[in-house]
Amino acid sequence: MLFRTIIFLAFAKTSLIYAVALISTGDPAANSTPPTGVLENSGWQWEASFGPFCATAIGPHHFICVSHVGLPSNVIVFRGVNYTISKWIDDPGSELRIFEVAEDVPDYAPLFSGTDEAGRDIVVIGRGTQRGNPVYYNGLLRGWEWGMGDQVQRWGENQIATATGYTLYATFDQTGGGPNEADLSSGDSGGALFLKDNGVWKLAGIAFSVDRSEERRVGKECRSRWSP
Repeated sequence: MLFRTIIFLAFAKTSLIYAVALISTGDPAANSTPPTGVLENSGWQWEASFGPFCATAIGPHHFICVSHVGLPSNVIVFRGVNYTISKWIDDPGSELRIFEVAEDVPDYAPLFSGTDEAGRDIVVIGRGTQRGNPVYYNGLLRGWEWGMGDQVQRWGENQIATATGYTLYATFDQTGGGPNEADLSSGDSGGALFLKDNGVWKLAGIAFSVDRSEERRVGKECRSRWSP
């Protein structure tokens, strides 16, 4: 089964933002509760707290995150219950880290096993910074700086631009995403990306990195594989 990390690209080439910050609003409370309507049960229900970061339930005794967040806690909190980490396994070719917990996990995300992610709409979840001050270039609004880190879990939408190797790319721009168009920032690592496959929301990637320039696709050095 192929499992990918996700890299987001900002829509301008100056020092802008990369956050689960929305293009339509800087309200830090926006999208901080589970999505409803057509996005109901689109992945929020499988996200857990791992210290200040997110982890995602993927099996009856397993959660997934990324290794560069370290070990901020010896428990993962899922739906208000502590799950004690007993061991973990790192993918030697990537940043992905799978944690085994002692207790039974009551519910977990189905995994997307396809390879046709490009062009698909996604929901992304993270606990990064707020949207900061606006940045202008040649008199035009081109993005926002990173704001204050508050560890609030938020969701947004985007669309997969390309799928290269084992890495997915999405861009933070002013086309196609609507008011929930979102991107990543510091603190969003380990958050999940979900897409709808034959009517079922599935886990398709884990947030790993951001890249300020569409020409510098560092994801080629961040390939990841996940195995059950």
